[in-house]
Amino acid sequence: MESSPSAETAIETCLQILETYADLESLISLSQTCHSMRHLLVDNATHEVKISHFEIESFPIPHASSLLPTSPEQNWRTASARVPHYLTRALIAIHFPSLRRLHLDFPLTRRRNLHVVEDVSYAAFPVFVTNLGYACNLEYLHLDVGRLMAIERTGQLEAIYEVFGQNIQRCTKLRELSIRNVGVDRCTGPSLYSVALLQALIPLIALRKDDLLTIKVSIARTPSDPIYYQQLSQQGVDVKYDFFVAILSVSCLETLEVDLNSVDHLNALIRAVRCIQESHLIKKPSKIKNLKICHHPEEHGDTDFSMSTSAIYLLDIFSECYELKHLRLELPLQYWGEGYTALKKLLFSKHDLESLSLCFSCYQDVDGKMMTTLVDFCQESLGYKALKELSLFGLFGIKPESFLHLEDVMADMGLSISRRREKSGEISTGIDLLICSFVRACDTETHESRHDII
Repeated sequence: MESSPSAETAIETCLQILETYADLESLISLSQTCHSMRHLLVDNATHEVKISHFEIESFPIPHASSLLPTSPEQNWRTASARVPHYLTRALIAIHFPSLRRLHLDFPLTRRRNLHVVEDVSYAAFPVFVTNLGYACNLEYLHLDVGRLMAIERTGQLEAIYEVFGQNIQRCTKLRELSIRNVGVDRCTGPSLYSVALLQALIPLIALRKDDLLTIKVSIARTPSDPIYYQQLSQQGVDVKYDFFVAILSVSCLETLEVDLNSVDHLNALIRAVRCIQESHLIKKPSKIKNLKICHHPEEHGDTDFSMSTSAIYLLDIFSECYELKHLRLELPLQYWGEGYTALKKLLFSKHDLESLSLCFSCYQDVDGKMMTTLVDFCQESLGYKALKELSLFGLFGIKPESFLHLEDVMADMGLSISRRREKSGEISTGIDLLICSFVRACDTETHESRHDII
């Protein structure tokens, strides 16, 4: 018995709601048990399952000697950690033209009936790369390649990343790109990043510079394939610099988040910024609403700051983003020298700014100009009432009267101190703030849960 047109419409409407919350296994079961929905869920030609979203996250697997449970919770989100080659089989079963959101971490997987861990990410990655070329409706992609670093050290992934770069360019509807280029080799040594991945992304970003709305990227300190990196350097190719130039050239970017573990990467970003500023062909970013640039030094990591420069260039390039709502900056103290002028320009006329988080890394505000810049910004924001949160980290040598002035201005805006900790045990020329956060009273609970550890 065939369904009536009205019944089919009702089924399609229900399926759109169900599919938003259902996982791959549930939709497969539904297609096998409900004949009315099978033709909507399964592609007739390929017999692949039509889903709009797919998520795989990496979960730690405890050792056999651990007191923690020997297996993760039994649900679809942990299936990749429990079932050997689950990710490979899932990627084969998905009808990629139907995908709109794809979140992929390449996780560890426990061997069947054994208490050891097997890395099967290499088997799944070529499947993902191949099928990505058919994801013509993909709008959001998150990719964490951390588990692939051990394989890349042998140079096995350069060709696959080249295919990845070609296929991802076919995702013509891609609007949000999130890349975590951070991994380790057998859980030892410094964090690693893939040079080949950055190189593969550059043509995509250049091609979609008028379409991408969100770019989030985390880059580790050390190249995973040093031989390949050295070959590129000898050819005069600076992949990090080219990658940052491509990002800064995206014209309609609304969200930019950059997390770096190396001062060398930060310098490459600043050189890219200066290139944009000196170019008459590329416009400065102007539509960014959410901006985050953070340097997270590793233990025993960066010690040579001889090539460090001022943050002036980095802050200046975003000064025309007048729709800015959220701003977070974490820079080494060597980069804040004379940075108050650029910070003042960056904060000027940002009437929609809701949250501001600045980490100065123990920068000494000897002349008080940095605190004066912050107070002036807060006074300017008084009439707009947009600011809901102000967080300062590692700003040393603050004059007590300047801080009291800031407290008064914050109080006039309806913000109060939710957390404050100062450096103690040493003689100081002023207040040494380790942490200071102002939030609105109604936002205090949310603020503490989100920023308890930063």
